[in-house]
Amino acid sequence: IDFAQIVDCAGNNCRKIVPVPTRNIVGCDDVRPAVRRFASDYLYSGRASQLCKEIEYVENGNFLLLLDEAVPPIFFQNSNNLVLIESEEAFQDCLENVKQVFDVQIRVNNFSYGILNMCHENRGIQEMLNAAYQAIGNPIMLVDASLFLMKHAGMETVRDEEQIAFTLTHGYLPEVYLNAIMAEEEKREWGEEGLIVWSESFFKQRMVVGRILKNGRLIGYLKVLEYNKPITRIEECYISILCKFFSISLDEFYGADPAGNPMVESFLLGLLARKISDPAVIQNRAERIKLELYDTKYVITAEFIEKYKNTDRLYLLKKQLKNHLNRSTVVVYEDHVVVLYDVKSAEMQIGRASCRERV
Repeated sequence: IDFAQIVDCAGNNCRKIVPVPTRNIVGCDDVRPAVRRFASDYLYSGRASQLCKEIEYVENGNFLLLLDEAVPPIFFQNSNNLVLIESEEAFQDCLENVKQVFDVQIRVNNFSYGILNMCHENRGIQEMLNAAYQAIGNPIMLVDASLFLMKHAGMETVRDEEQIAFTLTHGYLPEVYLNAIMAEEEKREWGEEGLIVWSESFFKQRMVVGRILKNGRLIGYLKVLEYNKPITRIEECYISILCKFFSISLDEFYGADPAGNPMVESFLLGLLARKISDPAVIQNRAERIKLELYDTKYVITAEFIEKYKNTDRLYLLKKQLKNHLNRSTVVVYEDHVVVLYDVKSAEMQIGRASCRERV
């Protein structure tokens, strides 16, 4: 919470002196004649007549005051934030609004703390989604950057939504939805404040879509269907928090590879898992993620013998192969490094010797 939110609670029927609107507020207290020191991260509210009259210096304070008498001049100096209200009724309304802001923040903090504990305990993405489903009260699904379904909670309860039924049956969102989403991604200038958007075109109910970013790149979406009850600002905060946690947790699927291309990798992983097999669907998705390959393609797989097998080695080998072969089409799948290697001519020989020379 910052002081700008306190100002918003007051509306227009007040006087505002706000030199530092971004100052964080972590708590509230009453103004009292005995109080001579004010914490810079607290909001002090009450009647102006209750301010200490003998105080000689105040700095970086935050005050919400009912003007039952003049405020001492010292409070208008030294970067103090003030909201001054003349009407008792308006003052009480403002206090109630401030209380609601703090109540929301407490709920959001508790939700964040719960998800943080689940991460600390390695509880897994499905358990996080289950907890989010309980907190948000609406069906929720996690899809990767190519719109393959990864996990969901509560979506099986949805009726009369053909797109949802298709997704649960086939394991990916329909092509018409993919095409529209990719077109939207291309034309919209996304920023950190644009992580949450509403989608109203493809489902009978509205859907909130949260974008999951890793190092500034899209790696997935969190989608919540407004099915059981309206989604409020609090639930939007929950979704935003989950997106940030999942940006870390999705290493489970992509690995800690900051140089990877999540859209290409999720597409290849979907192929390996046989989530799609229709050639037309595969071609459309490849075009949508701008995966351009030469006509001749080889699949190279590599694995470590048992005593050397571990996750760190797999991802190190993945990185080395990407660098040596100059390809983004390298993924880790079921303890194997898999390379889709394309060449201009079918004349290339993928024999043991040439592979050893390359790698």
